[in-house]
Amino acid sequence: VDATGDVFVVNADGSGLAQLTVAPELDDQPSWSPDGTHIAFRSFRTKRDGDIWLMDADGGSLINLTPDPLPGVTDERRPAWSPNGAQIAYASNAGGNIDLWTMAADGSDKRRITNSMELDTEPAWSPDGRWLAYQSNESGRSEVYVIRYPELDRRVTISANGGEWPVWSRDGREIFYRQALAIMAAGFDPVRGAPIDRPQLLFEGPFVGAGGEPGFDVTTDGRFLMTRS
Repeated sequence: VDATGDVFVVNADGSGLAQLTVAPELDDQPSWSPDGTHIAFRSFRTKRDGDIWLMDADGGSLINLTPDPLPGVTDERRPAWSPNGAQIAYASNAGGNIDLWTMAADGSDKRRITNSMELDTEPAWSPDGRWLAYQSNESGRSEVYVIRYPELDRRVTISANGGEWPVWSRDGREIFYRQALAIMAAGFDPVRGAPIDRPQLLFEGPFVGAGGEPGFDVTTDGRFLMTRS
């Protein structure tokens, strides 16, 4: 994303930089579909609020997945694809507060997942698609939670003493998250739906997220990709 708010793609070695969107307003928070054919992203191109848009991997065929029934009032953010590519989780204030929602990849079948009086955001699917991790400040500070999907019948607290921006390990048995300048790891049993022991400090340092972004991710082979100040 550049300073004017457009989405770019680049090869892992830094070559092949290409601009995908050209808009007078902010385009950000891009999220690849699991098969690599589509990108969901947030856009303010309506000039009123954020919506979740979908485009082909080459920037074509743009579709607004969350056209607002109340323009200038509802706001959507943080699209996250389910592992099978059938659904997208996101945060929205369509119900009054900012909660987690899911929808089909074509924008249909919207469903409210959480219903709190505070901020629920940063959804992250488990690798098997059976759990959604997210952060909420309902306790008075941001903590990481996990809720069973689609039943929504079990929710557990993952972090301790604060946590933001959850990222799953590829085997679904750990959840990584930020706690101030630290990267923490919390064990998770996906069968019982329960934390394993207390979260552990992995490392810490001057790693930052620009513009409210998490500033880190985990690769398929378990390496950490960090943004450094």
